[in-house]
Amino acid sequence: MEEYTSRFENFKFMHAEIKKFNAEGKTVHAHNKFSDMSRAEYKALLGYKPAPKDLSAPVHDVNSVPNAPASVDWVSAGYVYAIQDQGQCGSCWAFSSTCTVESSYAIGRGKSYLYNLSEQQLVSCSTRNSGCNGGTYQAAWNYLKNSP
Repeated sequence: MEEYTSRFENFKFMHAEIKKFNAEGKTVHAHNKFSDMSRAEYKALLGYKPAPKDLSAPVHDVNSVPNAPASVDWVSAGYVYAIQDQGQCGSCWAFSSTCTVESSYAIGRGKSYLYNLSEQQLVSCSTRNSGCNGGTYQAAWNYLKNSP
């Protein structure tokens, strides 16, 4: 009963958060398999670690691009794969890295160049990261850039 009560309290808290976000009208949120987890349980699933300064990506000023549209829906345009589930592995860094590279490559070359890269390869082989125990997308990008 204690477990049930704790999970239900977590769910009620998340339900209130979802209602608050949806009321803003900017995004749509809903319940999922994480809705009854405590913040500590959820955080334990995440593997993102801030990158050291030497790995930080350069910042580009979007306003410096001539004739750039105010916004683009790359999902509707077909340049982004569907959302994936990393499961119990703290490998969000690998998923965000492959998604960014896949989409950027296709946007620069055309939809027929939307390749599906392997998150598992990054988790297993990107030695500057810690596999399911976290990592940085910057180190993953460097691994991808330097892979044969």
